[in-house]
Amino acid sequence: MSPAGSSSRNAIQTTPTPVSGDAVQDVASLVSLARQRGLTETDLDELVTEALNASASRAVNGGVRPELSLLDAFDAEHDRADEAATRINNQGLKAQIEALASELGIAAAGDLLRDTSLKHAAAQPDIDGVPGHP
Repeated sequence: MSPAGSSSRNAIQTTPTPVSGDAVQDVASLVSLARQRGLTETDLDELVTEALNASASRAVNGGVRPELSLLDAFDAEHDRADEAATRINNQGLKAQIEALASELGIAAAGDLLRDTSLKHAAAQPDIDGVPGHP
């Protein structure tokens, strides 16, 4: 039985799951991809926060924290998600990508990085008539 005020069932992770084996190489490849595409820690801050809050919502919908009202459970889990996202975001690009890979899976994290880099490039000012040129 878990201590009062906590539950292991459907709880969000507050730190990225350590990766091992092939996943280490996959995360390293995603970090390289992000850097090649000009993404920085700032570009991923909101993505990490959104991913962890999505997990918090799934946890609440799955019945985590049954000792609390639905609204209190929602608030508690989303507060935890926001705190975890802040810690992860402060650890840099690799930690952010590890968290995204842990939450979404390697393939989906890679797709998200590619989409984000396209949006990032499109937001760059035109230089010498080339859109998205940094």
